[in-house]
Order: sequence, then C-alpha cells, then structure tokens
Amino acid sequence: MGDSGLVHYVVFLTHHGWGPYRDIIEINTPGAYLTEDLAMLVFGGGALGWRLFDFALLVLAGLGYVYLMGVDRRQAGFLAGTLFLTIHGQDGVMAGGQRDLTAAVLLISSACFALYATSASQARSRSISLLLAGICVGWATCLKPPLGIFVLLLVAWLWVQLRTSRNGLPLLLVAVGGSLCLPLVCLGFLLANQALTAYWTMLHGLDAYHLSLGRRTIGYLLLHSISPLQPLLLLTAATAIFACQRSLDKVDLLLLAGALVGLLSYITQRKGFSYQRYPFLIFLIALCLRRLFRKVPSSGAAAIFPPAAITLCVGMILLQTYKLSTYSRQDPDAPLLADIKALGIDHDSGSIQCLDTIGPCIESLYKAKLLPATGFFYDCYFESNVDPISLDQRRKFQQAMLATKPRWIILTESSCFNQPPSFDKFRDWPWLQATLASYSLVRQQPSDTLQRYWSRPEKPLEYRIYRREPNEAGR
Repeated sequence: MGDSGLVHYVVFLTHHGWGPYRDIIEINTPGAYLTEDLAMLVFGGGALGWRLFDFALLVLAGLGYVYLMGVDRRQAGFLAGTLFLTIHGQDGVMAGGQRDLTAAVLLISSACFALYATSASQARSRSISLLLAGICVGWATCLKPPLGIFVLLLVAWLWVQLRTSRNGLPLLLVAVGGSLCLPLVCLGFLLANQALTAYWTMLHGLDAYHLSLGRRTIGYLLLHSISPLQPLLLLTAATAIFACQRSLDKVDLLLLAGALVGLLSYITQRKGFSYQRYPFLIFLIALCLRRLFRKVPSSGAAAIFPPAAITLCVGMILLQTYKLSTYSRQDPDAPLLADIKALGIDHDSGSIQCLDTIGPCIESLYKAKLLPATGFFYDCYFESNVDPISLDQRRKFQQAMLATKPRWIILTESSCFNQPPSFDKFRDWPWLQATLASYSLVRQQPSDTLQRYWSRPEKPLEYRIYRREPNEAGR
C-alpha cells in the first residue's frame, strides 16, 4: 500500500520499456526508483520482500543505535531500536517501505560511519568510513533532497573533529566525494532513460504543484513531529533541569544536527504524514536516550533518570505494540484483485486506466502484473479546475485517453490529501463525465465495515469498474 506500492509499479513498468518522467507521469526522485529496484532485486517484489526490506532497515537502525550509544549504554541502544520499530509499526501499513524510512536509516548509518572515522587509528579505515558516510548521506539526499543539508553539517562536524589531523582536509574531500556518488548514479539513470529534460520539466511544474497541495500549518507540523515522543522529551528536559546535564558532547552534536535536518525535511514537505517524521525521530530518539543514560552519581536525584527512562520506554513500547495488535490484517486490495480476475480484466493488460490516488487500483495492477493504458497514475493532479498545472494535466490525460481508448476504467473514491472521499471529485470536468457515461458500470464495491490499518478506524475506499463495450470503440 501507499507510496511503496506506487514506486514498485513504476519500477515494474520501467522493466517493460516505459520511460520514467517521459511515459510515466510521476514525481518521485530517480533515487526512489533505483532504491526500490535494488530492494526488489535483493528481497523480491512481492509482499514478503516488501516486509523483509522494511525489517532489514529497522535492524540496521537498531545496530546504529547500539553503536552510537557506546559500550557503556548498550541497553539504551536496544531500547532506542525497539522504540523506533514500534513507532514505525503503529504508523500502519501505509508507512511500510517508505522513502523517508530508508533515508532515515541511511542518515543514521552515515552518522555511525563518521563517528567511527574520528576514532579509527588507521588512515585506510578512516578513508573507507568517511567514503561510506558520504555515500549514505548522498543516497538519502537522492530520496529526499532537503536532507542534503546534512552534508554541510556533517562536513562542519568532521572539520572540528579532524582539524588537528595531518590528513584532515583530504579526509573531508573523501566524504564530500562519497556524497556525490549516488547523485551521479541518478544522473546516469536519467541520461540512460533519456529522461533528464522530462525530469527537469516535472520539477518545475508538477512537483511544485504537488508541494502546494494539502499544506499543513507550521503549528500542526511542529506538534505532530514530536507527538510519539512527548513523554520521553519531558523526561529528557527534566534531566537537563534537575541533573544539570546541559552540555553536549561530540556525539550529541552530531545527533542534534541530524535531528534538525530531519525536522527541516518534515516541515518543508508540509504534508504532515507520520512517516515523513522518520529522519527527525530516528535522531531525536538517540539524542534523548544518550542524555538519559549518561553516567550519573549512584545517589541523588540524577540517579533516578536511567531507571525512569527504561520504565517509560518499556511502557511506550508496550502501548504501541498493543495498538499495532489491533490493526486489520485483511489485504485492502483483495476485493479489487478478485474483481479483476472475475471480470476478465487480467486479459486486457495495457487497456486499463486507474483514476486513483491512495486507493487499491495502482497496487492491484502491480500485484496482477498488468500494464496501464496511460502513464497517468495520480488523479489527484486533475482535481483542480482553476490551477494551470492541473488544467494542463487534464488536457494531456484527455489526449492520452483518446489515443489509447482503454477498455476498462477503475475509479476509486479516494481524493487528494485532506479532501473527503467522493466519486464526485470530477463533477466539474465535463469531458470525463461524458467519458464515464459512455462506459458501462459493471461493478461497484460497497465498503461499510470499518478497518483499522493505522491508529484510526476508517472505511475502506470504494471503487467502480467501467467497461467500454465493443460498439463504443469509435468514440
């Protein structure tokens, strides 16, 4: 489900000759497609592979936490990894395999490599570690461009740590060079697919329009960014006040830099989705627990904070695990997949058009390994009848539909971002209304039972299936 399913489908189409950004109208970065392609190659392209990839990322995050906490605070590392895992789990199935999770793990890995480089005794080990640190942060930038600011902060941090080293400047250049590796791979991907111009056009048109949709207020974003960790933040603040732990060591500064970059990335996206907090939360959890588990006197007020932190984290983990246990296990795509088979849609690959945003259509086409009629996926970009970008998308979609004349149209009631679900989302688009009227409505899937795929129970999105009859071929 969610963006991961969409990116899976785009990768599937590129393997069938479709050009990203040229034939496929989509806004994800080249780094997202390359990462998903690699994950599908290693773990497989099905549901099991998707879960294995997700789990592998969480294991890497846990290992990073254990290293960052140091040898005397291993229990804090295990607590941090488990807490991050359960926060991710409670965010629901839509958060699985998200680019923000991958980017968050890459950033924390970059921090680990950078920290190791400052303590390694051999020049070769330092160079390799800084190269890997640069590669990780460059990779994260290819997934979420605002995270690229971490390169600057990481270089500044490394300069402070390595300024007395005889090879300080060459080592910094190694890190910077590593950060350029994945962006160059992405450039090569665009050139190989003859998509550089199309990508540039998308960035200044469709992507800019996407950023303008569903924008949350700064106040909402700031409150939502810390909502899973409010008790932990309060306890950390109490530590600073009552135990006088206000100084920051070099690891704290590195974690603080990562948290600030993650928060900036979350705010600049302006959507407020839970998974977009991951680059921020992954560093904030580490920063809080490092401070709570600092060496303290065996007596006095400061001594109560480590056991209090353990008790609080275990309570938060148990609560989030309980919430996760209440989530629905039913495949939300199962009804549409059954209808695709029952109606024989699976025999008409290349003649199926989705009108969907977050509903089951795109994911179902991927699971059934069916090609679409056009490269237009998100109908979200058609919903405005006044914005010039949306009107241009409508015009191009209309041309593509008239050229391909798909036999099937699958319309879901999902609407753009914060808009309520409705089949009437295109009531102000006469051409589309006339097109749907020229097709036969052969199936409408009602959905009355609430399902809990995340923290709030919701009614699964309904869909309608339209078929163009043979005598309509000339229309």
